Amino acid sequence: MFQEIDDVLAVRADDLREVFYHLLAKRAGPNWEEIGLYLDVEYGFMDQLRMDYPSGVEGNSVSCARRVFIKWMKSGGKTLKDLHDALLEAEQGAMASFVLHKATKYKK
Repeated sequence: MFQEIDDVLAVRADDLREVFYHLLAKRAGPNWEEIGLYLDVEYGFMDQLRMDYPSGVEGNSVSCARRVFIKWMKSGGKTLKDLHDALLEAEQGAMASFVLHKATKYKK
């Protein structure tokens, strides 16, 4: 069973469509900064997002989260297992489960 999960999570994240990141971003919401830190997204990039998308404006946290996930994906060499593990480390278990669920559907 664990090997099957590892095989599913080994799907390269850059093979996924942007829609996946939008769905994930909707779940991340106001936690986008913390998640970005666990994904090793540069602080300067996130600082620029804070300036471009002020908090308190509807939809801005989703926009920031989406950009964080895309930035992470474009950094190369990342798998869904990396994303899953980073989300677990950031104590975002529901999002990690979402990644596993979507990866399983994508693998089929």
